[in-house]
Amino acid sequence: MAVVNVVNQTSTLVPAVLGGVLYAAVGAMPMMGLTIVGFGAAAVVECFIRLGAPDRGDAGRVTAVDDLRAAGRFLTRERPHVLHLVLICAALNFLVTGYAEVGFPYMVRTVLGFGSTAYGLAYGLVGASGLLGALVGGRVARSLSMRRFPMAIAAFSLTILSQALVMTIPVGGVMRLAVLTASTCGTLIAITLANLIAVPAIQMGCPEDMTGKVMSLALSASMCAQPLGQIAYGWAYSVHPAGAVLAVTFALATAMLPPVAHVTRRF
Repeated sequence: MAVVNVVNQTSTLVPAVLGGVLYAAVGAMPMMGLTIVGFGAAAVVECFIRLGAPDRGDAGRVTAVDDLRAAGRFLTRERPHVLHLVLICAALNFLVTGYAEVGFPYMVRTVLGFGSTAYGLAYGLVGASGLLGALVGGRVARSLSMRRFPMAIAAFSLTILSQALVMTIPVGGVMRLAVLTASTCGTLIAITLANLIAVPAIQMGCPEDMTGKVMSLALSASMCAQPLGQIAYGWAYSVHPAGAVLAVTFALATAMLPPVAHVTRRF
């Protein structure tokens, strides 16, 4: 699992760093052209991919919807504590996606008024922090038990508190940028460690024949939380000050600690 997270973070880091550098160097329109070319190349490559259908034995024709229904019945009737952990992960994804992917660029470019060069460098550092979190998690994987899950969530909430404070008190733009970047890096490290704890816990909480179905449901819940978080935070930043939005985010993250502690005791 640690290896998989390192690979995932690397695939995120390389586009983040290269994208930040190219965006600062050539601007938005050439980047859009590169994006179009990249999607086109990926579509061509996928035309040559051939995967056989999985062997389902005598189960007959089973659709993805059937698998999700089976996972839902299993979680609600037999493993409600695993369902609670899945919902917590989705809620975390809602917060992190909203404030990091929407709020961070908005605050750097619009609120603080920094240019593309500063934003590209800051975003590259944020991307590197995700890889650092995966590498650290791989080194200490044996000690990442569920009892450390509340600590990871508490660390996540503290990284938001520092941003809420610096966007509220009267300090210079450079100081705000430094705190925002460092705190967002801390957020990605904390969330990466939380994922390294929660995902194996969900997998080990299911029998072998249900693991794939439950993980599909968990992934679906997290993926659905992403656009909802982006929509909610896009609206929030448009009508409220950045410091207020971050303060509410900190309150929501802190409010998650009691249910996180309750779920942790069930594993």
